[in-house]
Amino acid sequence: TSLYAYQGFSRMPAVQSMAPDASQVTLFYPELGVYGASLQGAMLGGLLSLEGGYYDFVDDREGINPFVENPQVRFLAGYQRAFGADLTLGAQYYAEAMLKYDAYEKTLPMGFPKREQVRHNVMLRATQFLKYQTLRLSLFAWVSPNDEDYYINPEIRYSFTDELWGAIGGNIFGGSEAHTFLGQFEQNDNVYLTVRYGF
Repeated sequence: TSLYAYQGFSRMPAVQSMAPDASQVTLFYPELGVYGASLQGAMLGGLLSLEGGYYDFVDDREGINPFVENPQVRFLAGYQRAFGADLTLGAQYYAEAMLKYDAYEKTLPMGFPKREQVRHNVMLRATQFLKYQTLRLSLFAWVSPNDEDYYINPEIRYSFTDELWGAIGGNIFGGSEAHTFLGQFEQNDNVYLTVRYGF
């Protein structure tokens, strides 16, 4: 179990002011406090993880500034289990719940896409070792049901020696809307090749 607290600034900039014709925009990093707790332990032959946190965006606690995030509650639940020595399966559920949602709806600028009050995410991971654990096949998938977008990362990794390994994989994005968190990267699908030597 653990407790944590953070006092600082959001990593996502927000609009502070803009010219009437929107030709000039001034950005700033909103003040942010985060308070949460996590719990991890063995359960049903696997590993269960739970985490929750409150995100306090100090600059807009009432949710009336459409350019600053509203306060949020975030929650993560995960479960991972090994099947034998060579196969591991895991699943996670992650949710972000926006507070002051009525204020968000009232102040949302015309033409901006409206976010759901709760954003749901489901993540799955499978890892299979073969050939005396020198060959690793892995698949990671992230789906957001209410945003209708996804991210898939398949990878094959082979250890040639204890010092040298190589991997080939891909990053695949998709979504029904171009403004969603994962859907915005739909044109950024890619294949990668990695070779690493450690000594």
